[in-house]
Order: sequence, then C-alpha cells, then structure tokens
Amino acid sequence: MEERCRVLVFSLDGKVSIVTGGGRGIGQAIAVGLAQVGSKVVVVSRTVSELEETCGRVREEGRDALAVVADVSRREDVHNVVATTLDKFERVDVLINNAGITPPASAPEDLPPHEWERTLAINLSGAWWFCQEVGRASMIPRRQGKIVNITSIDAYRPWPTILHYNVSKAGLTMLTKALRWNGPSTTYRSTPWGRA
Repeated sequence: MEERCRVLVFSLDGKVSIVTGGGRGIGQAIAVGLAQVGSKVVVVSRTVSELEETCGRVREEGRDALAVVADVSRREDVHNVVATTLDKFERVDVLINNAGITPPASAPEDLPPHEWERTLAINLSGAWWFCQEVGRASMIPRRQGKIVNITSIDAYRPWPTILHYNVSKAGLTMLTKALRWNGPSTTYRSTPWGRA
C-alpha cells in the first residue's frame, strides 16, 4: 500500500464541515482535505454517484461522511442540508461555499434571461442562503465557525462574453467582505458576523 506523507498544519478533529459542490473537482479535493485534518464532512451535490464517491474517499480517511443531494439554487434545499446536518452532527463549524457554474458564453445583448438568473442563483444566492442558514442555526448562537466562499479571478477581470459569471463572482466577493466587515455601528457590532 502506498504511504502518503502529510504535514498537519492544523486540526479540525471533531469539527463538522459542509462542502457544497463537493461531488467532484475542487469540492471533492476540499472535502477529502478536511477529512485528512480530522473533520466530519457533509458533502452536497446534485449527483448521487458523485456524492457516494466523495463520501467514500472521506471515509477512507477514517472520518464520518454525510451525503446530501441538493440544488443550491433552491432555498428549500439549502434549508434541508443544514437541518439534516444538525440532525446528524448537532453543529456546523465550517462552511465551504464551493458550488458554482461557468455558464455558456454570450454577447451581453444576446444573454438569455434564464442564463442570467441561473448563474446568479447558483453562484451567488445559493452561497448567501447557506451563510444565512448556517449562521442562524449554528454559528451565531455558538459564536464560532468559519465560512469560506470560493470566488474567482473573474470577479476582478471582466469579460463581456461571461458578464453574468463576472457579476456573480464579484457579488460573492463583496458578500464575503460585507459579512466580514467590522464597522463602528453598535447595532451591527452586537451581532456575531463581525469581530465584536
């Protein structure tokens, strides 16, 4: 059996992580990496076979895995993922908003309304709904947790033919900054989104 050399730079032993878009690619690598540092992993994807593969790899690392089929563009699916996670593990410590699509290229004047709406629903609204659900249900009451939103260089590098993708990733970048902001408002500072 091949031996793997790892440098453990931090530990998530006993923690619970949700990874959206975890069925393949970057999301699968993140899910396995979280397992390697000790986390239980909830893998979210629309495709059952991909979920099973990722969960199998997480379990090979000796960690609990939970597969949840969901479409992040559907708010009720997002709610179900968080509720299912809490039923199984009773907490969420880490949220990785990785789910996203790179839509078909289109000249701005020819961009179909459904492609605009679909891109923003998956790349931006889905991430926001997960932040809100996880924040309310686990992180804010416990005053702890980490959220990582996977964005893109295309949030800063506009291309007219993927205008909808640019906007979705720029929005996700600003969402991340806005949730992290530590401003002077007493009302704001009384909530756990920023550093009180």
